[in-house]
Amino acid sequence: MKNRQKLLKTNEYDVLLQMNKYLVNQHVDLCIIDLLENKTTDCSVNVKDCENCISQWLNKEADK
Repeated sequence: MKNRQKLLKTNEYDVLLQMNKYLVNQHVDLCIIDLLENKTTDCSVNVKDCENCISQWLNKEADK
């Protein structure tokens, strides 16, 4: 299986959680949502409710 196929078969939520976990473990002051939105979110990485935050972002209407 190619990486492209593996990624397409993986849940988006799980991928975002994995990428965010890496950022947090590297003590980066950004979360995955900051990177996707290209701006700093209202949430602080120190809140540690990343699962809920990512879930809410996925269910939010996209900006045009």
